[in-house]
Amino acid sequence: MATDPFAELLIQLRKEADRTQEQQADAINAASGSETVTRREINRYEKSENIPTNRTLAHIAVASGVPFEELRREAKAARARRRQGAHGEEKNQDGTKRHPLLEGAVGAAVTAESHWDSPVDITSALDVLLASNTASAALQASDDILLRIIEEYESDGPTGPSRLAAETRRLRSRLHNLMQGHQPPSHRAELFRIASRTSAVLGYMAVNAGHHNLTTAYCTEAVALATDIGDLETVMWAHGTLSLSAYYRGNLAQAVRWASAGIDLAPDHPQAIRLQVNGLARALARQGDRPGTLKAILAAEDLTARHDVSSALTPCISLEPYGLPRTLANAITGHVALGDTADVLRYENEISGHVATSDSDWTRSLVALDVATVLVSGRSADVEQAMLLGRQVLDDAHQGPLILSVVQRAHALHRSAKSWKGTAAVREYGEALRAWSDTPRVRQLTESVTMSASGDASGRTSPTGWLR
Repeated sequence: MATDPFAELLIQLRKEADRTQEQQADAINAASGSETVTRREINRYEKSENIPTNRTLAHIAVASGVPFEELRREAKAARARRRQGAHGEEKNQDGTKRHPLLEGAVGAAVTAESHWDSPVDITSALDVLLASNTASAALQASDDILLRIIEEYESDGPTGPSRLAAETRRLRSRLHNLMQGHQPPSHRAELFRIASRTSAVLGYMAVNAGHHNLTTAYCTEAVALATDIGDLETVMWAHGTLSLSAYYRGNLAQAVRWASAGIDLAPDHPQAIRLQVNGLARALARQGDRPGTLKAILAAEDLTARHDVSSALTPCISLEPYGLPRTLANAITGHVALGDTADVLRYENEISGHVATSDSDWTRSLVALDVATVLVSGRSADVEQAMLLGRQVLDDAHQGPLILSVVQRAHALHRSAKSWKGTAAVREYGEALRAWSDTPRVRQLTESVTMSASGDASGRTSPTGWLR
């Protein structure tokens, strides 16, 4: 069978992209989000043995970077020629066949074609334009998976964080594959929203694992996707995670800048609560800026009172705005850095019921370590109680999920107790801490850190000081 001009067009489109028939099939399948065609089918198209359906044409148009409507017209003309048994072609001056569509022109149909589309063609085109490679139910399922990961992340046993991080990476990969396909605007916006939040969550997971370079990459991706669809909430949340990463790297000035930039986007937004108390207040406290710290904490508490936020102690990794218990838990850390024993104990008493019933081992551990640290830092030190709290955290951490901030604060407690290093309680805690730090789980976590996770108030980093 002689080659039809439409088949020549398909060949030229493939060659323009420098693809083999198998690679062209892969590109079309990526555009559709499913196994739409095979190499054998591409070969049949290029030999004029078959003409793609309108749905397949839409995916070919995406994969080849040409307008669908023009490609559809050419396929329609090819069907007409097939019925008439006629074949025509256009040639360049050098004699090679090159279709006008590749020159940016609308390909000419057969001369007998009308200038108007038929109602059937219009309906067919609409079906393709509104087609989607992902159904609403599939998008909802992806969103549900992400929410379930967030709920389980802090309470799923010692291997939970690494297992759920792997599952989240697979979800991100699936969403990215879908994004290469075709969706109507409403589906695409929802797909971008879920994808941006998945990337943001991975950025937070990377902080907990000490992979701060990956945090930057994931959060940059999250901000780009969320900005494209106007999802301010996710953009602000990603700024908070970038601030958190800088804080744990010891770059306090950068932590302040990221938090401030996020707040500036919408100072009265509920997501500004996290930016104020988790980002700004804690970094300023480490820098010794008491007025700035107290101002940020008060701003967070004020926003919490003004907005309809959760009254429960939400997971640290939750994408929801902070409620009052989570806000006060973070305020405790700021007051610890300032040495405000009374405020720490007051806040701890206010949220103790939430902490005690929380499914989050991390929250219980972090609050306990903060309280223990302030107990050995204040004027009326209670060394025995502080070391008892520290030992309880180490015992719980043997079986629960592990994050870098728990390791850091456990060591910070030991350093804070150096004035009482001769006491039995501090010696016993130090021995338990060294044994715990030498376990495979803790060693694997600390050895995986890609950047320094600590620093002094000036923002200078100390690669190993936080483990001493």
